[in-house]
Amino acid sequence: MKSIHTFDVFAPTDEQEEAMNKKRGGHYRRGKNKEMDYFIECATSLFPNNHYSRFTPIYDTTKEFYQLITSSDTTERAILNWIASNRAWNYLFGLLRHYYRTGHHDDNYIFPEFKIGSAYVADYLLIGNSSDGYQFVFVELEAPNGRITKEKGTRFGEVINKGIEQVRDWQMYIAANWNVIVAELEKHSFSNTKLPRQLYKYCPYQIYYAVIAGLRKDFENIRDRKLQLQNENNITLLHYENLIDVANEIKSPFSAFRLTCLFLLYLFQTVAHTRELPFVRTGSASRGMGNGRRIVTPPARSLYHHLFKGIVGKQGHASSSSCSSSESPSPSSGSSSS
Repeated sequence: MKSIHTFDVFAPTDEQEEAMNKKRGGHYRRGKNKEMDYFIECATSLFPNNHYSRFTPIYDTTKEFYQLITSSDTTERAILNWIASNRAWNYLFGLLRHYYRTGHHDDNYIFPEFKIGSAYVADYLLIGNSSDGYQFVFVELEAPNGRITKEKGTRFGEVINKGIEQVRDWQMYIAANWNVIVAELEKHSFSNTKLPRQLYKYCPYQIYYAVIAGLRKDFENIRDRKLQLQNENNITLLHYENLIDVANEIKSPFSAFRLTCLFLLYLFQTVAHTRELPFVRTGSASRGMGNGRRIVTPPARSLYHHLFKGIVGKQGHASSSSCSSSESPSPSSGSSSS
């Protein structure tokens, strides 16, 4: 199986094999070798060669990517090849984190050209873990150029419609053959690894689809149609500049918004009158604020976990399936951004 890393966990070097044995025996010490820490974190994940780790390098390729997607002769295949050769996985992880309310747990995976049975191949399968369990996003890339829209930009053109039709075929197949998807996932894991029970159950409320085509200028007059497509067909329609937007968010985890929230959390924990706010007082009551120490309350800790763990953080919640829910949760409101 292809690895998204520079190494192959299933074919380790002698040094990597030794580190894996130390990890199994509980003798591996983190912090001495960052590259080995990266390898070990991937090796101990569900799908080692597809794990997007907190150690995964992020390269500044925005300029090159923009030049690629704005070129008049760029194809879908050229974009797939470029992302793979540059290991620019942050564009895909950014999509997971921004549009699908996941990514703050260090349990995220990217599968390029994922097989859907024998008849279909998704350009990417993205899997992210959140407090609601694992989320699956099947992604179809289309060309960034060509007839993206028609009728003065108010209706979907041939390029977008081609992607939508492809995804609808996937949806019907996946709904009837989820066991085939699981069997394909198992090929990307160690043979002795038991996957979480949630992965074996078809849960339509945690499976999403995305079509990426065109550029920002192509989407100026189709906002309502995008929302209709998402609400009625569970398909998020994005343009390639959206990928640049979300990748830039990853490069700057301490955005103005996060810094503002961090400052407010600091006030809640240190300024006297804010300690009397209900959600602060509730968390502090059993722990006290004595000895001049600042106690991080559970509500504040929760906010910290979800806002400030950066790109990815430690696994902190037990996975729980929302399949019992009567309504299908839609991607976050960011999915409607232009």
